[in-house]
Amino acid sequence: TAWYALTDATELNGCLRFSPGSHVFGQVEHVEGFREKENALSLSQRVSDSQTIDAATSNQVLLELNAGEASLHSFFTIHCSGPNSSQNSRVGLAIRYVDASKVQPREGKR
Repeated sequence: TAWYALTDATELNGCLRFSPGSHVFGQVEHVEGFREKENALSLSQRVSDSQTIDAATSNQVLLELNAGEASLHSFFTIHCSGPNSSQNSRVGLAIRYVDASKVQPREGKR
């Protein structure tokens, strides 16, 4: 995934947080919930295994970006963003490459 910052992404406005080395877990199971104020994802996805979450979040790093900068990370890297506690919007563009032979399931495990 390439994430291109259209506005500054800071800790205060909820920049991305990555868990270095978490890609070694491969694709981890997610659960979907109801839309929540603290989770802006449309399906409110979360990693379902608490041990994986604990291992991945014990060494998270913040990735603050200035508008016009971009980050690259593996689809398998566990990442999240915090709430936007500022008066400013955090806007970015996520670009993902998916091989044409891959199909995303509509139901079941993700």
